Amino acid sequence: MKLKRPGEWMIAALRAAGSPPADVAPLLQAQNLLGEPLWRPPAPKGFDDGSAAWTEGLAQRVDIANALAARVAASAAPDAALETALGPLASAQTREAVARAASRPQALTLLFMAPEFQRR
Repeated sequence: MKLKRPGEWMIAALRAAGSPPADVAPLLQAQNLLGEPLWRPPAPKGFDDGSAAWTEGLAQRVDIANALAARVAASAAPDAALETALGPLASAQTREAVARAASRPQALTLLFMAPEFQRR
């Protein structure tokens, strides 16, 4: 499976939530933490396009997904975000996990970390 690059993943999460960030500083920090600082690719080849370079950051993605979900939960409906982001690509397991979540932030985190959401 080919993973989305950190920037692609964060933008996909923001689009799914339907809420533009009020402050971009946390997003820039998150992108730095995930190894893809904005406008600073390693020279001369740029950022790696292979998934192996991004799999080490999956644990950090969970933390970032939690933080993002907490910020957007008041205005983002998890079921609508799931349909926006994945539609028919969402597996039954992902739909069930999002539906059974204990809270809106948890549901959004589960969506942002779902395998099909991570897939490029």
